[in-house]
Amino acid sequence: MDIKLSLFSKVCLSHLSIQKEGNEYTIGDPNIPKFIRVPEAAVFAVNDADGFRTIEEIKTNLMREHGIDVDVLDFFSKLLAIGFVKSVDDIVLLSDAPPSSSHERIVKVSKIFFNSWTAKLFVFNFFAVLVLFSIKPDLLPHFKDIFVLPAVGINAFVVICLTYFLIFLHEMAHYFCSYSKGIKATIRLSRRFIFVAAETKMTGLWSKPKIERYFPYLAGMALDVTLIFICLLVQVMMPENSLFVTISRLVAFLLFTGILGQFMVFLRTDVYFVLINATNSSNLFQNGMLFLKSMTLRKRQENRRMWNQLPKTEKEASIWFSLIYVFGIGIVLVLFVFFTFPAFLTVVSRAYNETVNFSMSHYRFWDGIASFTVIVLRLALLLIGSRNTYLDRKRRLQSEIG
Repeated sequence: MDIKLSLFSKVCLSHLSIQKEGNEYTIGDPNIPKFIRVPEAAVFAVNDADGFRTIEEIKTNLMREHGIDVDVLDFFSKLLAIGFVKSVDDIVLLSDAPPSSSHERIVKVSKIFFNSWTAKLFVFNFFAVLVLFSIKPDLLPHFKDIFVLPAVGINAFVVICLTYFLIFLHEMAHYFCSYSKGIKATIRLSRRFIFVAAETKMTGLWSKPKIERYFPYLAGMALDVTLIFICLLVQVMMPENSLFVTISRLVAFLLFTGILGQFMVFLRTDVYFVLINATNSSNLFQNGMLFLKSMTLRKRQENRRMWNQLPKTEKEASIWFSLIYVFGIGIVLVLFVFFTFPAFLTVVSRAYNETVNFSMSHYRFWDGIASFTVIVLRLALLLIGSRNTYLDRKRRLQSEIG
């Protein structure tokens, strides 16, 4: 339906959620879900759009009540194009659809596992893990914990399967915690660099107050910490050489490195969304990168000029993001030096020993060959990804010069 607004149109926007974000506001429709960031004047206009007043009356009221001259017609026309308008002159564009029975069931189940009491339990588990690590440093994960089976190829297969299972649990924590707030969530696969990753889309959380978003954003790591706590208890209470202890060490290692990986904010991880929520910044990544670029020699003056144009609040948020960004790079180096590279050398060494010490009729020989094949494929993917990144950067530079 092609509808054009005029000053005499009566627009209804009563269904839109409005949440304060620092000096601005987030408005949107949680049912789509889609949200935009607007100034306070826009919120005054939205609040007056009850379907009974004309756009001209709203404009007049804003001038009279708040002393603000706003182009309400243009603003509402943009909201109409986005799909935010509920009705125009009693013509219904968006109908109210009650939540489905399946949605209500998921919400009820989710509230059992994610509520104010379990939030306190997750906090307790976090501090309990810190205490256990401090009094028994030998519980800290080591790269050797991933080697639970003598056959390195089969061991790698077990580790990969367990890793994806833990990722599934992590995302399900986000999923159910989002539903516990009444917000629909979806889990989807995405790509980060050359790696396939799972992520939970919880866009509708922007319709909730700022304080209520933290739990869903942190739910995955909260579950990870709880599982680490259970693994540490197993290691403390059971015989050291038991199978349960061996598996618990592997699980704790995977979860521990996964939590460290969440601080790689340049991958837009859970910590990144927590920072967005805390700083009220809608362009945190871009502004943070602008701050870092302004500290380098390349295009320093241009980047400095753009940086100086940012509001003070955006600058403060970007500086904090930049510090955590640099910290995330440090995490990458730590993971590589203390976990990834030593584990890689161990895999290569064991695979080599299997191919040398076992005959072709033994499964361990082919286990070593399979391990080398996987290593070569992973290195090939890394080189392809690096090449694509280099070519993309080269094309961007050429377009900037042109």
